[in-house]
Amino acid sequence: SQAIIISFNIEAIKYSQDNYPETATGWVLPQWSTENQARAAVLAPDYLFIDKKYSPQKSEEIWPGPWQWVVYTLDSDEEIQHYHQLGFTIIETNKFSFFK
Repeated sequence: SQAIIISFNIEAIKYSQDNYPETATGWVLPQWSTENQARAAVLAPDYLFIDKKYSPQKSEEIWPGPWQWVVYTLDSDEEIQHYHQLGFTIIETNKFSFFK
């Protein structure tokens, strides 16, 4: 119950959903595109991960869906605040100092 299967490989996510439906899944988007938006809608993972360099910069561009958004890798307070204001609810960081 504490595991989330995440992958860039959409087939791995589909396999996990089909064979381990009790385990949450997260698809790491290889890029921001209308094709991947359509794939995400069909896949309906629990989480969608996006690299900040591919992320849109307007909240109205963030795709709606049943998932929670995760943006990575945010390593400053300013970035975290910016992406939170866009609507991202979970962040990934490499900065241990946030938690001291």
